[in-house]
Amino acid sequence: MPPSLALREDLSNLPFTTMCIKESLRLHPPVTAVSRRCTEDITLRDGRVIPKGTACLGCKVFPKSPSLLVPCP
Repeated sequence: MPPSLALREDLSNLPFTTMCIKESLRLHPPVTAVSRRCTEDITLRDGRVIPKGTACLGCKVFPKSPSLLVPCP
């Protein structure tokens, strides 16, 4: 019998493959920057405030350096 193609439904039976795909997308996302609008004032560790309504841009550079990350409120 010839091999069949894997379908999207088959991923539930392939947890290791699913984990590899998710980790690959985390390390190398198809989108390198994402913009968001702050829904509330955010106070940074040094006391500066990002006001509500500010457009923020996140890019792939920051996740590699945890010291640059700001915890979510």
